[in-house]
Amino acid sequence: MIRLITQSRVAELSFSNGETFEDGLILDAIIEAAQLRWIRPMLGNDLWDTLEASGGVYSAANQTLVDRLETPLAFFIKYEIVPDMSINQTSAGLQVLNTEYSTSATDKQRGQIQDQALEHAKSILAEVTRWIEKTTVITDYPDYATSTNVTNDVSRKGGILF
Repeated sequence: MIRLITQSRVAELSFSNGETFEDGLILDAIIEAAQLRWIRPMLGNDLWDTLEASGGVYSAANQTLVDRLETPLAFFIKYEIVPDMSINQTSAGLQVLNTEYSTSATDKQRGQIQDQALEHAKSILAEVTRWIEKTTVITDYPDYATSTNVTNDVSRKGGILF
């Protein structure tokens, strides 16, 4: 499975305290799951398979695409890990993390951070979709089909919705 982003890059792009963020909180399995859940449906299986077959050594066009996907992927990963960041799973059950020098965020505050990360990710991914579907760009991606991009559930031509 390819990894389009590293743990340190996720921290750098999506966490305000990226310099002090512990990369260990971002497991490879979470990166893989986020890619499969959020990025592959946008790219479609054919383009995803092309990226995966390259083994991480991309053509110039595909490297540009991967670079553009880093930021939305970082925010999708943040969205996925916020619950794990605030709750520790132990043999005694789930424990809310707390130190003597800080106060844990409330469920509402955690939800706001999660919602914000998801909205950032969706907005930036929509811009990547807009970019890849430009007539001057799409020819670089013959394996991409607008019809397989699940975010393209409504098309507009001349003001008419399809």
